Amino acid sequence: EFRRVLFRSASPLGEGFQDWAPDSRSILIERRTADVKDRTLFLGAIDGSALQPLYRQHDDKFLPSNDQHALFSPDGKQIAFSSDADGWNHLYVMNRDGSGVRHLTKGSFGVSFPTWTRDGKAIAFCSSEAGTEQRQVYAVIVEKGERAGRTAATPTDRRSSADGVRGKQSRR
Repeated sequence: EFRRVLFRSASPLGEGFQDWAPDSRSILIERRTADVKDRTLFLGAIDGSALQPLYRQHDDKFLPSNDQHALFSPDGKQIAFSSDADGWNHLYVMNRDGSGVRHLTKGSFGVSFPTWTRDGKAIAFCSSEAGTEQRQVYAVIVEKGERAGRTAATPTDRRSSADGVRGKQSRR
């Protein structure tokens, strides 16, 4: 059965689409208040039933409105999301029902662009941990919360590419 889901570009409730569930029966929705002090992640069924709040965050000053992500694991049982609840934008994971929230990355640096590995065992992400002037790609093992490594080449090395050709600088 095919259903059409319509998203308005300017929701009066400050809502935005985050991700489709792997089973295509529900979506993640983020809602921010107009004063940008509150953020809530919801699970919404495409049948139109009530939204289920999963995660709430409040800041008396304001919440940043960029680099906030939420995405289902490949099996749909967990949700990875970013939050700056500790002062830096970091990765968290929770069960699909909003229980079991765990902090996966910590430190004086921000993370962005998380993505699950196909097997759902790890999350890759970009981070400014190596310095604010550059971002590296890291991974964290979800079950243990342990780092799995990072890219070896600096992002400014334009000679790096999968085929070793693109981006090579001319040496005249």
